[in-house]
Amino acid sequence: MADTDIAIVGGGIAGLALAAALGSCGQRILVLEARPLPAMPALRGESPADFDVRVSAVTPRSMAFLEGVGAWNS
Repeated sequence: MADTDIAIVGGGIAGLALAAALGSCGQRILVLEARPLPAMPALRGESPADFDVRVSAVTPRSMAFLEGVGAWNS
């Protein structure tokens, strides 16, 4: 962690968006997530019903923010 400026706890959409924003400003970011990153359900042969839909909408303002930090392409 000596090479880290900022540690972010949580690898959800908010944590990753913050990491992208701070990283684009030259900060060295460490994202800590307790749960392993699963493969996409479609890649495992599962149905779309198996997707985690807790984050299912992004507002226009959030899209603009994500575009600004290079995390969203329209």
